Amino acid sequence: MRVKNAVRGKKGSVPYRDPVSLVTIIFILSLYFLCYLARERLQELAPFDQKATAWVKVLIPPSATPVMLFFSFIGSAVPVGVFTTGIALFFCHRKRNREATVVVTAVLGAFLLEELLKTIFRRPRPHLAPFTGAHGYSFPSGHATVAAALAVVLAWLWYRHARNRPSRWLGPATGLFLTFFIGISRVYLGAHYPSDVLAGFILGAAWGVMVAAFLLPPTAKE
Repeated sequence: MRVKNAVRGKKGSVPYRDPVSLVTIIFILSLYFLCYLARERLQELAPFDQKATAWVKVLIPPSATPVMLFFSFIGSAVPVGVFTTGIALFFCHRKRNREATVVVTAVLGAFLLEELLKTIFRRPRPHLAPFTGAHGYSFPSGHATVAAALAVVLAWLWYRHARNRPSRWLGPATGLFLTFFIGISRVYLGAHYPSDVLAGFILGAAWGVMVAAFLLPPTAKE
């Protein structure tokens, strides 16, 4: 009985299973995959990029351009910075400094990671990128990376603090929706190749999960 209670922890909580090692391995493998892709297989992705871009152009009519511009805007640096600051201040006001740290770390870390990888890989942007106001290198997409990282940690926090089971999925679903269309908007507007956006999704999601695993202790309902 004593052994069982010791394993389960106080007040019958669930067993503590440290996710940090597994998440770290996943993050490292994601980085390795992106590095391998950029160094060895990037040219081979040209047919995929062409087909995926054409698919986006077919499914999204020209009349939706203002909507795509909106999604691209909310994924840019200033709106994300303002939103992140607001969320962090909200958590600090509620005396949840750990949650505020998680959100800020996820966003700043994602930004630094994508800028570092862009500098290393130096993939040129699509030829239409200058007309969208995009500048710098292309791989991975900064919009997709930061949006995915922010969505992951906010979805994690929402799920932890939701009061009932149905509402737990509202936050993650909203984050997934916004992240997806932020990425799609960058392809539609010609600022990125589809492979840039997919790489950003992978990098941002892996980074967000690692930040949450390192900085947020598991709760009884997890």
